[in-house]
Amino acid sequence: MLQFNRAIYRNHGLKVCTSGGFKAVFAAAGDLRAVKTGNTIYTMEQPEHKSNLLQNVLANIDTVPISGKLSDFAPVKVELVSGSDWEPLWDQLVKRHHYLSYQRLLGHRLKYFAFLEDRPIAALSWSAPALKLAARDRFIGWSLVQRKRHLHQVISNSRYLIMPWVQIPNLASHVMALNIARLTTDWYRHFNHRLLLLETFVDSRYFKGTCYKASNWLHVGQTHGSTKQGKGYRYHGKPKEIYLYVLEPDFRRIIDCQQKPAPLFNRPPPTKIKVEELIVLLEHCKWHPQLAADLNLDKDNIKTMAKELVQFHRLFHDCFGRIEHQRLGLAYISGLMSNAEAKSA
Repeated sequence: MLQFNRAIYRNHGLKVCTSGGFKAVFAAAGDLRAVKTGNTIYTMEQPEHKSNLLQNVLANIDTVPISGKLSDFAPVKVELVSGSDWEPLWDQLVKRHHYLSYQRLLGHRLKYFAFLEDRPIAALSWSAPALKLAARDRFIGWSLVQRKRHLHQVISNSRYLIMPWVQIPNLASHVMALNIARLTTDWYRHFNHRLLLLETFVDSRYFKGTCYKASNWLHVGQTHGSTKQGKGYRYHGKPKEIYLYVLEPDFRRIIDCQQKPAPLFNRPPPTKIKVEELIVLLEHCKWHPQLAADLNLDKDNIKTMAKELVQFHRLFHDCFGRIEHQRLGLAYISGLMSNAEAKSA
């Protein structure tokens, strides 16, 4: 791959600005490089703010549409850009064009650009995996102790972006295959860890996961639709599809584990806070006045009955496929006991 300033100078990927008989180029690392035109070397002063420089770089990115068959173009090259002059440009392009934007990755991470004739057409990153992931952990079959011991041998495809001006069928799976082909070696060279598996998440509201399916990734299930909040999790009801890629076919022998069977219901764990909120709802809802009068119930009686109803409801938890059904059941009981005019049973 050409060096960054040479790539710009040769007009690969970034436009060369020409003024007054000389050429000036922007370098993504945050400085302006000397450029030789003819027998004269021109230099420019260091800018005060790198952010302004990056904005100029982005403004001069070649966004001329690229379309056609993959076979019509020169070979695509996937290059590691972490720690290089290209990395700030990677950050800005992903931040601007990826639907999740970009925040600085913590821990071990590697970033890649895919180049077409030294023009960046795709960006990928790999970083730490999810600490706990029921479908993944069940597929692998490891114990808690084994997961703690081997989790560093799993990494996540945390970002994947095909530039919006690039429309080449099968490019995404081709780039993924090229990246995976060198990923194990790069990761071991940088972090001295032997990788066993890769993981990623696909939001099915926006994507079908076609690239991963075409690249031989395995669909192993869904997330619970929860997000980390403090020391616990908050349910948001937007599960993502989980895909795994097996790098080492003998990974279970290395870990010394066996794949676990899928549960009858793929339901999230009980959320104590939500259930407690519904218990409070039962205790403080507007019970039907005639019901309270006929049974001679006072506030303490109602509170006790609410707890007994919750305990009765808990007997049927195995019948519920999802935690939302548990919550709906509690809300349904509350509705039957309330003074609402319309009821159905």
